[in-house]
Amino acid sequence: MSNKTLRTGLSLVFVCMALAGCASYSGLGTEGASLEAKSLKAAQTLKGVSVTPAAWPQKDWWKRLGDGQLDGLIQEALRDSPDMQIASARAHQASAAAGAANAARMPTLDAEADVTRSRLARSQDP
Repeated sequence: MSNKTLRTGLSLVFVCMALAGCASYSGLGTEGASLEAKSLKAAQTLKGVSVTPAAWPQKDWWKRLGDGQLDGLIQEALRDSPDMQIASARAHQASAAAGAANAARMPTLDAEADVTRSRLARSQDP
């Protein structure tokens, strides 16, 4: 690469950096404003909708589909799924394991002390 090509390339990079540094970001702000939750009037949106017990699925809703494979999958899922206490215990166990793994990254402090007492016998030099 010749000296002239290098100077031209560096000059081009410098000009691009200088132009980027002079760019104005004043017109790039957000134009909208947040609305208060009370102003959305969500209660009026669902005012005319009536919910009946028939709208909710029945206990064994999947059995009406007549699919034996789906029946087996749902029975297996219900049988093998943990209850809330087991799920909570597993979550606490995972959190403790993550905390123990994170503790290895932290600095440690160690202190040690030792005390020794001795008496020297008086001896007289001859």
